[in-house]
Amino acid sequence: MENEIKEEIFIINHVVAKKTAYPPITPAQTAVVYKTEREAKEAVARMVTRELFERRSIEAGEPENEWTPSNRHWYVYFSKNNGLQYRVVSCAYIDGTIYFPTRETLHAAVQEVGADNIKRYLLNVVATTTKEPCR
Repeated sequence: MENEIKEEIFIINHVVAKKTAYPPITPAQTAVVYKTEREAKEAVARMVTRELFERRSIEAGEPENEWTPSNRHWYVYFSKNNGLQYRVVSCAYIDGTIYFPTRETLHAAVQEVGADNIKRYLLNVVATTTKEPCR
């Protein structure tokens, strides 16, 4: 048994099941397996960053901000030439994007969560520029 290969796996459970889900979802059904501890830690950091950013959006009142031409919705994106930027839309909803009702609330959330965390974990930016974020 000298040449036996030992493989470790790392499991994290996503808390995605709502109490009203039918059929009920068990933690085992939402578990994700990672081959390395580093991958598991990256996934946890990604989930924590997204959760904190979404929580700030909800606290700022974004869910009550209706999607009409007169209402503005702010979000953050990464530009290869200019780094992290803020953009506003009124009717074009992008699935998976976290919106804020004002530029100020978005900026406060970016400052709290950290621009580097947003680039790395939410926007999947591998190489960053040296430009100042959110000018």
